[in-house]
Amino acid sequence: MDNYPEKSGYPPPPAYSQVYSQPGQGFSQPGQGFSQPGQGFSHPGQGFSQSAVYNQPNIIPSRNVVVPNGQHTQGNIPKDWTVPAVFATFCCAWPLGIMAILSASNAKQAVQRGDMELAHLKAKNARNLVIVAVIVGLLGWAFLVAYILIRIYVF
Repeated sequence: MDNYPEKSGYPPPPAYSQVYSQPGQGFSQPGQGFSQPGQGFSHPGQGFSQSAVYNQPNIIPSRNVVVPNGQHTQGNIPKDWTVPAVFATFCCAWPLGIMAILSASNAKQAVQRGDMELAHLKAKNARNLVIVAVIVGLLGWAFLVAYILIRIYVF
């Protein structure tokens, strides 16, 4: 308390005896069951009159995975290709995009089971399907635009 300046603008904190009630006040004794209405809790202003605020540290998710056989591996979770697969489905070649979504879903399930080898295989498959879907979709749009331009200006 001596380290804080008096000019902080805040009153000093109350003493311990002012904040917390004495044992025996408030809740009924253990093993007595439920008390009669109005007897179990202290009146307003007694007991815990101030709320405590605790700052918890930010929790950063870890990429560590514990596999079923007990070996601890770090950082080998494959990339999630669900969002690019959905993009490929709606913007490019939808059949390949649907296959990419299914493969990305299988990769997620393999990660949840702890089968990292299958997860990497399915994630790689999803990545390849997304790439092929984007290429096929771009080529399809290019051929469509070329066909329309040829029909308008040549024929």
